[in-house]
Formats: sequence, C-alpha cells, structure tokens
Amino acid sequence: MFTGTHGINWITEDCGANLRALNSGKRIHEFHFHPKQRSWALAAGWTSCADFADDEPCEIYKELYITKDLGNSWQYLKSYVFDFAWGTTTFSASLPSSKNVESRIFITHDPDLKGHQKTRERWKQSVHLYYSDDFFKT
Repeated sequence: MFTGTHGINWITEDCGANLRALNSGKRIHEFHFHPKQRSWALAAGWTSCADFADDEPCEIYKELYITKDLGNSWQYLKSYVFDFAWGTTTFSASLPSSKNVESRIFITHDPDLKGHQKTRERWKQSVHLYYSDDFFKT
C-alpha cells in the first residue's frame, strides 16, 4: 500500500508491477490492515462540506470503514470515531464472549457527539472505549 496525496492511496499485489487506487469514495487518511486476514483493512477519513446537501449543515467528523477485498468495496461502520484498531491480541481473546476475535475491532467513540468533531485538544470524558465482534451491527 502506498499513501498518496489528497486522500488517494494506492495498492499493489505484485510488488509494484501494477497499481490500483484504493477508492472508498472518501479521502482515506488512516489505515490498519488486519494482522491475519490479508485482504481486510480498517480505514478512516474525515467528512467534508461537499458530503452534505445544500440544505444540510456542514459537519466535519471522522468516519470508520472496513474492506474485506483489499479496497474494492467498503462498508461504513461508525461516525465520530477517534481511534481504532483490530482486536486480535492475547488480551482481546480473554474478554467475555471471545468467539470471533478475528473480527474484533476496538474504537474510541463519542456516541453523543454532534456537529464538528475536534481533534484531541484534551481528554474528553464522553469518549469511551468500545469493541465489536460483528462490525458494529449490534
């Protein structure tokens, strides 16, 4: 994977002989490839005012996505995410209901945040650590 400019990033599966854009429809700024599943990755990008209709207020916040096919398709997971990581650690396996640790994702998230999401100026008590084993379906 090559980090490009303006949120456009590139991936190769043949040591650079062929490149293709990782296109989620959003500018991707952060990646975390899965440590065991070769084609899985978490990615985050910030919204822009162009993402909102003219009659909607512009709200800038970080969105989290997942791909299971090296960026050919993306699934939206959560908004107002601060940090994120795969949960495939020994500690993660010791948590309750650790049936599917391979799909476990940790995030820090503020479920009540609205409007613009500020970067971490200081610690916010409303930001909590969450995890999911089903890509935040439940």
